[in-house]
Amino acid sequence: MQIKTMHWIGVMCFLGTAATLHGMWTYRWGASPQGNLNVDLLSPLEGPIGDWEPAEKLEKPRDAQMHTVTRRFLSLKDNRLLIVSQISGIPGHVATHTPDVCYPGSGFAQKTAIEKEMFLLPNGGVAEFWRADFKKTTATGSETVRVRWAWSTDGVWNAPSWPRWFYARAPVLHKLYIVHPLSEEEDLSNKDPYKDFVAPLIAQLKLPPS
Repeated sequence: MQIKTMHWIGVMCFLGTAATLHGMWTYRWGASPQGNLNVDLLSPLEGPIGDWEPAEKLEKPRDAQMHTVTRRFLSLKDNRLLIVSQISGIPGHVATHTPDVCYPGSGFAQKTAIEKEMFLLPNGGVAEFWRADFKKTTATGSETVRVRWAWSTDGVWNAPSWPRWFYARAPVLHKLYIVHPLSEEEDLSNKDPYKDFVAPLIAQLKLPPS
């Protein structure tokens, strides 16, 4: 299954800066953030992650407040494809621009309620992600994507209800998106290879101290 160009556009929508925020959220009245924005979690990944092989990478130019890396992953068993994006930056930007805000702006309607998922990691830890589906309908057809997203400052990935306040004191915040297409005939209720990808991926992400 191929992810169409619009899916790349939808993903890249996430990668823009959020609307102007006040004070400490955007460092408008102070110095630049003191943490490390130049974190690249995806490029070091080599070899299969579960049943998925890392493929090409897209990296946006770095600036003083944001660093973004996007990478495709291909299934070793079939032609499935998913996209992972990592954004590192000041909390005021990274905490706010979520899929329920960005995707409708790109023509996608939110199809399902936002639900929290818990993933048991190989080390016994737990990762939290939000999940929602979005659908775009045009004169030529429709396309649906499923998006999972979470934040971290220290390698523990969480999905707080109010990330702006949860991470208010963080010098740098990291956000992860995992995006894949959904087809009408695809039944993921019993076996979901996309969901099975999450825990092995998180186990390989090495987040240095901020």
